[in-house]
Amino acid sequence: MKTIFIINEANGAKNLGDDAMFEVITEALEENDYRIVTSSINGGTDNRFEQVIPVSISISKIPLPSFLVKLVELFRYFLSEILVTTRIGIIRKLALADPQVRHYYNFIDQVDAVVFSGTGSMNSKYSLSGVYRRGIITNLAFEKKKSIVIVGNGVGPLSHINKLVAKRYIHKIDLIFVRDRVKSKSELLSINYDSKKIFERIDDAFYLKSSEEDDNYAKKYLFRLNGNKFIVINLHNWNKFISHSLIEMVTKFALNHSDYSFLLIPNQILSSSLDDRVILGKLKKTMENYKLKVFLVEDNITPGQAKSLIRSAVMTISTRYHIGVFSLSVGVPTILIYLDGGYYYQKMLGILDWYDLSSFAVSFRDQINFIKMCKSLLDDIDNIRKKIDVTNSNFENQGYEPKYRITNIIEI
Repeated sequence: MKTIFIINEANGAKNLGDDAMFEVITEALEENDYRIVTSSINGGTDNRFEQVIPVSISISKIPLPSFLVKLVELFRYFLSEILVTTRIGIIRKLALADPQVRHYYNFIDQVDAVVFSGTGSMNSKYSLSGVYRRGIITNLAFEKKKSIVIVGNGVGPLSHINKLVAKRYIHKIDLIFVRDRVKSKSELLSINYDSKKIFERIDDAFYLKSSEEDDNYAKKYLFRLNGNKFIVINLHNWNKFISHSLIEMVTKFALNHSDYSFLLIPNQILSSSLDDRVILGKLKKTMENYKLKVFLVEDNITPGQAKSLIRSAVMTISTRYHIGVFSLSVGVPTILIYLDGGYYYQKMLGILDWYDLSSFAVSFRDQINFIKMCKSLLDDIDNIRKKIDVTNSNFENQGYEPKYRITNIIEI
């Protein structure tokens, strides 16, 4: 029986998207009778897995200016290059002095394959976890002759220096399953990755199943809504300028559609500074001042609970990519608001492109187009729902579901 090391460094961070991908991939592996070892921010134990190890110490947790963090991470990456290319004892000890390198180096011996699941796409926005750290772990696994696979990721946009780093190790990865057809494959080809090893598949979170318990949780909010048609809203708790703009544009939309109720769904994430309930609380207060019917989910919800809540909605509006994934997977149209023209824009287009609905991605700066877009969607909602249902049926029939392809991933 093979042991698979699933690396999802957001595991334990209460991030709906990464939690959903992690749940889907682990269930697929368990169904195929593999032992699973995984990492978690909180460490601890989980009876489903052979072992749960704490995420290793990272320089990114130390409060340094961002350019210094990147310089240190870059240095750490090239230390790992030395680690896997030299047999000079003193240099090896120097490289292993890094706690993260040492942590994974000592652990990878025990497994047959390493699978990166989500947790920091390979892009310039989150290059510490997605480009540099992944390079370190890839080099360690390659040295020990382990299979290496990336699942459920986007790739890019990549800066020039990120491409230089990625080129040094990307060829050591056996397979990469990317979640979009918009940009990821071309980014991989630009760093000379073998096109035969690239597979474009919809985000693994699409396949997350809600349980009966999830549905029962959703019923208590549906009861409060009293049978009213409702729209789900999710917003990032970002900087003051962006947050103000998001609240203003969503409130204007809600005032134009006051016959609906509004259900605000948060994504917490471990840090309180990234807790969506902060901005959603402000949005709720603003909407209530206008006598709108609005409810805030204040609980720490799971991906399955979020999906069950969304299933009964008319539509969703979100700045979080995975709320859009959940929404489309249950046949509910979505409008996705991107916060930059690079990483977020690519993610939003990435999921909407599968449904030929790319026109429903909009910048947080473009309030006028956002209002028009919402009206256009609601005016044509029946046809859009049918379009989404057809696409979902195609996914279910194409054999892309992780449980059908997981054996091919591992036994490469």
